Amino acid sequence: MTQFTVVWDSDLEAEFIRFWTDAGSHLRALLTHASNWLDERLSQAPESLGQIVEGEPYRVIIVPGTQSPRVEVIYQVLPEDRLVRILSIRLRD
Repeated sequence: MTQFTVVWDSDLEAEFIRFWTDAGSHLRALLTHASNWLDERLSQAPESLGQIVEGEPYRVIIVPGTQSPRVEVIYQVLPEDRLVRILSIRLRD
């Protein structure tokens, strides 16, 4: 299986780093888990994960193993470039 390269929108990545730096230990652990999970899983089979957003070029997924808050991610798969772009991360109660 050919792998995909996972990239983060540059503004999102900078915001994520700032948020992680300011967070307490529980939230840091949750965000670290989410980041690692995204890099690992989306590089393998991004088109089989998440839900397609009707009429939009992206997918939405809740990162497994995240609770209170849950981590919701919006990402775009570019199969011809073997690329996954992470566009948004939100924390949901």
